[in-house]
Amino acid sequence: MRFYFSLSICFLLVSNSFGQDFQTILEKELNENLPGISVCIQSADEEFSWTGAAGFADHESNSPLRSDQTFRIASVTKTYVAAGILRLMEKGYLSLEDPISKHISSEQSEILSEDYDLDQITIRQTLRHSAGFFDHTNAPDFFKTILEKPDHQWTRTSQIRLGVEQGDPVGAPGKQFSYSDMGYVILGGIIEKYTNKSLDAGLKELLGLEELGLDRTDFEGEDALTDQLRIHQYFQGIDTF
Repeated sequence: MRFYFSLSICFLLVSNSFGQDFQTILEKELNENLPGISVCIQSADEEFSWTGAAGFADHESNSPLRSDQTFRIASVTKTYVAAGILRLMEKGYLSLEDPISKHISSEQSEILSEDYDLDQITIRQTLRHSAGFFDHTNAPDFFKTILEKPDHQWTRTSQIRLGVEQGDPVGAPGKQFSYSDMGYVILGGIIEKYTNKSLDAGLKELLGLEELGLDRTDFEGEDALTDQLRIHQYFQGIDTF
């Protein structure tokens, strides 16, 4: 018992020392372009866990960044969408070799068919960014709209239409890798179709996010506290809040 107690004290001292050292490392990484950092480290066996933050939540108020605050994960959202599609596959709603024409709405199919043969594009290719879809975020009007009208609400259909109107296919299905946000916009629609819920609620149901302890993983506008805790994030010096 004494031996176990000594080991516990030793582990606590190492953990505290590690936390202090890592906090110092975080603070040294801060600069004008990186005003804040939030980090969580957890061992696979859950025996060790450390969370810390340094810097500011926004430039204007210089309010300290806290480790319980939320932030946009941007394209890491694709990881959740991909896992959701694989869960639908496990449940028998679709096969990865299915053409996307089998699973998308008639409205979106009509728009996409102007540039793409949807019977030749599979869900697997869309997941792997090899479907040949143009990335609608590269359309001239996309960031122009974001910067001039930051409160503009994009629908799934409006993003797909923008991609078709202002971009061309990057190649034949399955013949190249070309990163495409538009492909994942399409996959999100498939998740909503088969869960009969919003993408937020559909992913939470398919992946059991809240059961995993991810109770602050929400799409914007879905949880008031998550939105309230959101920090400011900067892109090329521009506050994207």
